[in-house]
Amino acid sequence: MRFYKILTVFILILITIGFFLFQQATTCTVLSQGMSSEDFKRIATVFRRDLHLANVDTSCSEAGLQKVEEYLRGKSKEEQKGMIMHVGSYFGECVIESYGGVWSRHESGSWGIEISEGKFIFPINKVLKFVEEPNVDSFSSMYAMIPYIIELPEKTND
Repeated sequence: MRFYKILTVFILILITIGFFLFQQATTCTVLSQGMSSEDFKRIATVFRRDLHLANVDTSCSEAGLQKVEEYLRGKSKEEQKGMIMHVGSYFGECVIESYGGVWSRHESGSWGIEISEGKFIFPINKVLKFVEEPNVDSFSSMYAMIPYIIELPEKTND
């Protein structure tokens, strides 16, 4: 009987965490609904300036993005949550600068970087995941994987 009570509490905790993460992702999608690709570029430019003023490496590289992750970890959770759009826009612009691609709205309604025909990454959502689970998710690691993502074969409907 005790096992089932513990299991029930554990499941409720997982449901609550899942709902919170869904709510946060939905909030990012809603916040970006009225935006354009130029808005993301402007936000990234301002954030790059802020990083420079804070003496944080602003190179669009895995090492540079690791420095941005360290900078973000040094902020309170509330500050981190307030910076998701800024860091995500900056991360997206680094992807475009290094690998090409364009800001584009995915069929799901979320903004992302279309890095090649039909292949998207979602920098704002990735930063959100990093803020929620910094020891599990890393946008600098995703950045390093992009050449491999680009090279993945196209999906076929066979």
